[in-house]
Amino acid sequence: MSEVLDCLFFIAGIFAPYLISAVVRGTRYIRDYFEPILRIRLDTRVGRETFQGTKTVYCRIHTRLRDRFEEVEAWLKEQPGTEDWEEIYLVARRLDRINGVLYTSVYPKYGKTRYSSPMCFVNCIVANHSLTDKEALKVSLRLWNRLQDEVFNCTKQPSEVCRYFFEAALPGKPPRGGTKSEEDEDRRRKQYVTLLEEIGAQQVGLDYRIPNMDDYSTENELEALLLYKGPLPPLSMAEVLKFVYGFHYFSEFIYGEEMVDIDEWASRLRYVQDLISRVRGSDNVFDP
Repeated sequence: MSEVLDCLFFIAGIFAPYLISAVVRGTRYIRDYFEPILRIRLDTRVGRETFQGTKTVYCRIHTRLRDRFEEVEAWLKEQPGTEDWEEIYLVARRLDRINGVLYTSVYPKYGKTRYSSPMCFVNCIVANHSLTDKEALKVSLRLWNRLQDEVFNCTKQPSEVCRYFFEAALPGKPPRGGTKSEEDEDRRRKQYVTLLEEIGAQQVGLDYRIPNMDDYSTENELEALLLYKGPLPPLSMAEVLKFVYGFHYFSEFIYGEEMVDIDEWASRLRYVQDLISRVRGSDNVFDP
């Protein structure tokens, strides 16, 4: 009898790690599946499936106001190996329906070397087009509030000390020519502006334009609004431009052959320097 028990214990010892691992994975899967706001991690099955399911909602943003969905996926895959920034992609869900998406880039170390606080560039907060404006605002606020927790986990500092930047289309001038209707684009823009007003974001007094980092064409730049939320005193125009253009756009939009192609680096540098020289604003860049 003892030999039989010893044999059973031996077999259990062999399979126990696999069983424990399976239970952990199953528990994580169930937790993620029912999580109302999920942070996307592409190394999990739920994360990959949910991310692909967000494409329609994410791409509700006009093509000239958002990063390509494939590029976002590539950056999220790179994330585990980086230390200088974090890509945070949050999804608000109800059962199997995607209600909203928030995508942002957080630079926790930027403040340590240049300013007194970390920086955060919010690439988008967008709700499902099927929601009413009131529902869309509620979903967007839930995503924004969850972001505060993620920023704290990333920076180890209270979220109030982080400096946030947002881009929005100009009032009354919704981008045209995209795959979505002009009516939906205008509605989405108004929903976003309502959210930014709700959270207290301030307009930055710059002749701001979204750069074209594909072929550096000035004709394909998009006039837009740049908004800010964060601690006072406000940054100067030079500091804002140094972060938004000189750091966020210049550094983060580098990938592939651009990492080693010196001609590409030179073209990028000339374009960003020219763009900064064309943007104008007051010394105190935040409108009252």
